[in-house]
Amino acid sequence: MTRCNYIIICNNTRRYCKNFSKYLINLKGNIHLCQVHGYKIINNYANIIQKIFKGNKARTKMKIFIKLPDELQRKIIFYIREPLYLSKLNILYNKFLYHRINKINNEINFNKIIYSRYEDIYRYLTDENIKNFSNVLSLIIKYNKILTNKKIIHSINFLCNELEKIFLQCVTKNNIDNYNTWMVIMKSIRKYKKGIK
Repeated sequence: MTRCNYIIICNNTRRYCKNFSKYLINLKGNIHLCQVHGYKIINNYANIIQKIFKGNKARTKMKIFIKLPDELQRKIIFYIREPLYLSKLNILYNKFLYHRINKINNEINFNKIIYSRYEDIYRYLTDENIKNFSNVLSLIIKYNKILTNKKIIHSINFLCNELEKIFLQCVTKNNIDNYNTWMVIMKSIRKYKKGIK
C-alpha cells in the first residue's frame, strides 16, 4: 500500500502524512490520500461547488427582484428584515422600561415603605410618585412578553404584595387618610396582577 501524499506543515517543517492511502484523487495528477485528508479536500471542493450554485441561484432571483416596482422591493426587504427590526425594537423597549423602573426606585424609597408603620407611609408616597408608579405598572403589563430581565418583575411583584398588606392593615384599623390615593395604587396593582397572569 502507498502512503498519503498530503503535505503537513507543522513547526515550520514540511512532511508527508504517515497514514496509508485510501483514496486516489485526480488533482493535477493522481494523488493518494488517507481518509482524513481525502475528506478534507473533498469538502473543500464541495464547498466551492455549493458557493457557486448558491450564488447563481441568488443572482437569478435578483434578476427577478430588480424587475419589480420599488414599492414591492421595499415590502419584500421589510419582511425579510422584520425579525431584526423586532429584536432591535424589543431592546429599545427593555432599555426604556428599565430606565423608568430605576427612576421610580430612586424617587421612592421602597425599603422605608415596606418596613415603616402604616401611619408613616404618606411621608414616602407623594401623588406624583403614585402616578409614576401606576404608569410603570401599566407599561410592564403592556410589554411583559418582551421583558428579558425577570428580576425587576419579581421585585415589583414583591412591592405590590407589600403595598396590598399595608393597605389591608390601614383598612382594618380604619386609619386611611388619603383614600383616593390608596385606591389609585390598589387599582393599578390589581390591573398589574391580572395583566401579568
